[in-house]
Amino acid sequence: MIAVWLAASAALVALCFWRPAFAPFTGLLLGGSLSHAWEFARRGCVRDYICLRFLARVNFADVAITCGGIGMLLQLACWSCVEVCDESRSQQFRPSHWLSALF
Repeated sequence: MIAVWLAASAALVALCFWRPAFAPFTGLLLGGSLSHAWEFARRGCVRDYICLRFLARVNFADVAITCGGIGMLLQLACWSCVEVCDESRSQQFRPSHWLSALF
């Protein structure tokens, strides 16, 4: 179990070096999962701290994991859109493209 967590953590940290914009969301994911692991190892279960009437019972680690996952997915979607737009612009406005059209 620890080996799986370490491998996933290493992959997320490597992703942060590749794309630094993922760092806050990676921190939330790793912090939440480490909190769950610590509490499970210490107490044998994960307890919920927040009980809202309109939502399920959650703890701060659940909130951190959820926010980190959603943030990472949104960042990935925005990053993909920017990459596609930048790529299409660079193909349209390359000087070699315009020069080859003239000759």
